[in-house]
Amino acid sequence: MALNSSSYEALKLVAEALINKSKEVVAPISGAIYSSIQVYSNNDKLLIHAGANIDPSSIELLKSRKHRNCAEKQAANSAAAEDLLNNAQMLIMFLYRAQDQKLKAEKLLPCIDCYETYIPELIKNKGLLVLIIDDDDERIFVNDTNYDNSIKTLQGIHYKIIDSTAMHNLNIETVLGARVCAESQ
Repeated sequence: MALNSSSYEALKLVAEALINKSKEVVAPISGAIYSSIQVYSNNDKLLIHAGANIDPSSIELLKSRKHRNCAEKQAANSAAAEDLLNNAQMLIMFLYRAQDQKLKAEKLLPCIDCYETYIPELIKNKGLLVLIIDDDDERIFVNDTNYDNSIKTLQGIHYKIIDSTAMHNLNIETVLGARVCAESQ
């Protein structure tokens, strides 16, 4: 998917907003600096909500769907509380995770809980998952040998747009919280 100058300007604004939102993270356990912006459609209007991850109070609670406070969940909770929106109205999910080292693809994608909660509706809506990434290192985001996993770069913004067809094969974690819990010990 090629970006024209106006869509690049929009992507630049979203990237800046994601990076700013990530400064609201509370992550003393996971250390994950992670933000999400979600675009919803309601009565022919586009509505935007954002969230930043908030760690639960212990490492063990990171394995609990109930206690997870991922950026995606924070944005969805904002959409529900402020505008009475639900996942069926989501069109685009933007994600950003700050990195101080090369992160594996699955660390830049939704966790298994967020995948199961939000991605089916994005797929149904023929929506987009857009990753804003700090580098352009090769990673496998989609487990399909015919898929182009390369990261695009435009005027210093590294991004990956994943369409609804490819979302069926995202390279996500297999056990909720396993990565963070193993790294935090």
